[in-house]
Amino acid sequence: NEFVGVFSHLPISFKYKLINILDDFKQNFLISKWLILSAFFSWFSGNFWTLNAGLILGPVVLGAIRCCQSVVMVVNLFFQVLENVIPKETSKIYKEKGKKEMLRYLLNFNKIFFLFIFLFITFIIIFSKQILGLLYGADLIQYSYIVIYFAITIPIIALRYLPEYGLRTMGNTVPTFIAYLVTGSISIIFSKIIIETYQLQGFIFGMYLSPILIAGITGLGFLKIYK
Repeated sequence: NEFVGVFSHLPISFKYKLINILDDFKQNFLISKWLILSAFFSWFSGNFWTLNAGLILGPVVLGAIRCCQSVVMVVNLFFQVLENVIPKETSKIYKEKGKKEMLRYLLNFNKIFFLFIFLFITFIIIFSKQILGLLYGADLIQYSYIVIYFAITIPIIALRYLPEYGLRTMGNTVPTFIAYLVTGSISIIFSKIIIETYQLQGFIFGMYLSPILIAGITGLGFLKIYK
């Protein structure tokens, strides 16, 4: 049934159908339920490596890792801005012009995106020692190589954004869930063994393994659904 609500003190009226709201809710839930599960497993895909690194390598190394992460992961502020802009524009193009134009838009966006990332990580790599010394003191300069390792992971992490935006726009986020399920499971099962065996190098290996698998699985999923 159609419902009309009118605020007597405002020249505004609202008109909608309850069945349309229920349909929209159902459609959004079918998409977002996989994103909720993805968010749960994404915590394990990265943080579990850090947790085991602290338990195995000790608080000093963990502190150095966290400091190095905070230097590099300031780029997350940029990623968050994109999360509020790109998905909306991608959906609009997909609805109005179809999936080919959507893909063209995402590819053009990626060119600018990766140019920014290249400039960012180049700056971080060149001035890693100076940044650590300025922010955390001279004692942390010896860990500047960890900053470089983290900086190189940024373009790998960024590879997942194109397929993830595309998957969300096309209403199929199952590949995203599978990617985080796989990486989260690997982290839970193998991170302790790998770090105990290879120490800090094992932790760094995990920091590369997770984004590579996420980008690969979501990329393959996007290509399959797009075709």
